[in-house]
Amino acid sequence: MRHIFIFIVVWLAAGTICSFAQYKPDRLGEGFEAKTIAMPDDYSGRVVTTLVRS
Repeated sequence: MRHIFIFIVVWLAAGTICSFAQYKPDRLGEGFEAKTIAMPDDYSGRVVTTLVRS
């Protein structure tokens, strides 16, 4: 039960963080945009997520 609670909290935090990040042109070239999201640190260090859309 505790794992489910932690998952829900992390999922909600990620959704909140995603809504504030802005898409920028990606280095893949024309037609691609990237959004970089800083996530909470995990047991092995800093976590950064990059979403790419075309």
